[in-house]
Amino acid sequence: MMGAQCEWYRHLGDGGGSLALRRHCPGPLRFCEPDAGRKFLRRQYLILLDTTLLVYFLPYVYPFAAYAVIRSRGDAEKSDFLKSRMAATLTGVAGLVTTVIAMAMALVPPKETASVWLFEAKVIGGFLAFVVVGAVLYWVGTRRDTEP
Repeated sequence: MMGAQCEWYRHLGDGGGSLALRRHCPGPLRFCEPDAGRKFLRRQYLILLDTTLLVYFLPYVYPFAAYAVIRSRGDAEKSDFLKSRMAATLTGVAGLVTTVIAMAMALVPPKETASVWLFEAKVIGGFLAFVVVGAVLYWVGTRRDTEP
């Protein structure tokens, strides 16, 4: 079956044709099926996209949570456009909930995912790797600024 899908290798001459017909396209020529490469790239793209969404939304969690907490305590000045403490707290909570839901939606794997646990491990692992690299860069930058 794979030999029929790799029939076009015959036109490459001795190099591609004889190898594809002898081996029926396993091993190094397993991507001779046009859809296999596209499916692989699509899966990797979706993992990177979901990881990027988590990294993108992370900075929004703290301001929304801080706004809700500060306004609920009454620590903020009354110069805020929302004069009511309850309305300001609900606005912060709504922003926080929306952001957390968006981050949770990035963790939902696509339908064609074979292993949900592997997908989650790649997305969360990539996210944590970005956070660790960012923390190290921040630490190195602040350490340089404080040295004489």
